[in-house]
Amino acid sequence: MVDGWCKEGEIELAMSCVARMYEDEKDPDVVTYTSLIHGLCASGRPSEVISRWNKMKGRGCCPNEITFMALIQGLCKCGWTSEALVYFREMEEKEMEPDSGVYVSLVSSFC
Repeated sequence: MVDGWCKEGEIELAMSCVARMYEDEKDPDVVTYTSLIHGLCASGRPSEVISRWNKMKGRGCCPNEITFMALIQGLCKCGWTSEALVYFREMEEKEMEPDSGVYVSLVSSFC
């Protein structure tokens, strides 16, 4: 549901659903967080993306390569290139392999 709402631009519905999950003590998984990160970036809300990222990690949910790539590309699209670079470096430290789209997003954003 969260992914569908995010893809349809209904980010508030997605956020409400995740809030209900927290209330019911059912932690979202990495796929749910990735969908939310992508949706928030697409809605131009990068500060909320960073907040959600920190909450995800604080709740013990480890981001995977897809989550990192969604975050980095989303931050680039929002003009937060320096922040995207920080997460790119973190991704490299974890020996994760970004796809070519991440490199294109970073280079384009810096240009």
